[in-house]
Amino acid sequence: MHYSYSWQDAAEQNLLITVDGKLLFGNFQDLQSFIFSLKEKPPAKITFDLSKVPLIDSSGLGLLIVANEITGENKNITLKNPMDQVRQLFDVCKIDKLMDITP
Repeated sequence: MHYSYSWQDAAEQNLLITVDGKLLFGNFQDLQSFIFSLKEKPPAKITFDLSKVPLIDSSGLGLLIVANEITGENKNITLKNPMDQVRQLFDVCKIDKLMDITP
């Protein structure tokens, strides 16, 4: 699993994180460290581009929830372009109550 990020504004309040690969326990330590580093200066909005993520387990889902908590409010996280299997997980877990999901 690899990730990249970019700030979408000069004030560093709108962050885009692009994830490539399976978001599974044991393979996202770098992303986890980056997410936790955001606690010092939390962005107002985080968008995760999940178009290249074929699978997320409960640990990966937990990481997205931690990111949601860092922003301070529900719906400040957008999960963009999830693949069908990932979208089904989000539907079952009712993630749309916490985060925006966009096609």
